Amino acid sequence: MQKLSKISLVLATAFCGLFWGCYDGETECFPRVSLNFITSERIDSVQFYLNDERVCNGGKGFLSTDEICHSSLSADLFDGLPKDSNKCLSSEEYLSWTNLECFIDEKEYRRSLSSFNLTLGIFSDKGIQKIEMDMTYHTKNRYIIISEQDTTKWYSYSEQSVVYVYDYYGSESTWERIGCYEGYCVAMKPYSEILKENCYDK
Repeated sequence: MQKLSKISLVLATAFCGLFWGCYDGETECFPRVSLNFITSERIDSVQFYLNDERVCNGGKGFLSTDEICHSSLSADLFDGLPKDSNKCLSSEEYLSWTNLECFIDEKEYRRSLSSFNLTLGIFSDKGIQKIEMDMTYHTKNRYIIISEQDTTKWYSYSEQSVVYVYDYYGSESTWERIGCYEGYCVAMKPYSEILKENCYDK
């Protein structure tokens, strides 16, 4: 539940500052965006490029990788586990999903994220696949990119069976499906008010 703990830390920091005055220094806040690549296929890695500049590879942004899967035949719920933990079941009935999430804000990017284009480099045993996501992305939003062949299965899960996913991403009905490009589909959801910016000490 690594992601949930991140959100909890943000909330705790916010309440701490509002009600107990834990920190009285000045902060500067920057709009952020997150890009999720989710797939049931076995891949080695994904590279993210904003306006042809690579991000989330150290220095500019942060890349989180985990697996969303069943870890037990008796479990009705999905788990979020570290990638290659060897605890995921994998079959047609029990799919294992690789989830790569790129977080970046305007301080790290060193320029505006109000409008940008996204390119993905997908590395697998099939080779390298370059995907031009032919749309304009905007800051303060969260995006999910998923292969078109995976969408039926991914969106068929009930909120009860993927509580780990829904606690973090929210119900499918809250996402706007934007379109599909070169075999990959994009959905978007605005960040909540408390998470739409990253704040730093001045």
